[in-house]
Amino acid sequence: NDSVCTGRSMVEMLGVLAIIGVLSVGAIAGYGKAMFKYKLNKQTEQLNQVIGAMVRYKSSLMLNPNPANAPASDYQLVPMLKKLGEIPKEMYTSDGRFIKDAFETEYYIYNRNFDKENVTLRTMDLGRTDTSFQVCKNLYLIAKEWHQELSLIFVVAYKGDTFSSKGCYLGDNKQSSITCKRIKDMKLTDLDDICRTAAEEQGHYSVSIKF
Repeated sequence: NDSVCTGRSMVEMLGVLAIIGVLSVGAIAGYGKAMFKYKLNKQTEQLNQVIGAMVRYKSSLMLNPNPANAPASDYQLVPMLKKLGEIPKEMYTSDGRFIKDAFETEYYIYNRNFDKENVTLRTMDLGRTDTSFQVCKNLYLIAKEWHQELSLIFVVAYKGDTFSSKGCYLGDNKQSSITCKRIKDMKLTDLDDICRTAAEEQGHYSVSIKF
């Protein structure tokens, strides 16, 4: 009797490996999207906690000890918020001067001796990446939920010593000589223009939220 060959040919094995490779790429892409969505939701949760704390303690945070006629200086507020225990521990940077979100974007919280009416939450340089674009958009969406409590939100784009302010939106009760729309009237199409234009024009930008 002739023996029956039950082995797999090289072509069949290559086919199986190709299928496994395609499935693996799909699984990795799916995991990446799920992780990004998780971080976006986490960032929203974290920043809502931070903004909530800043709204509750605004009057205390505005007590800048530096005289109004002193040279321009920032009074750092992260240490004060840390003492109050209002911000999740995982958000603090190792030096205790800044906080960071799920995307590792760092934020500076301060008020200035010549602008004691406001306290400010500002991102560090966002740069020109897809992640920074989403972070920028999400900050505006979060700000829209707090439009009754905020003074304004805006983007500052910069290159070297050249700065330009973009995407200025005012809170409900804020009056300003600057021509800005209201935060509550902001549309998703506005966010694309604000965040993409800032990155594409000068490459470096930050988002500031004033209370």
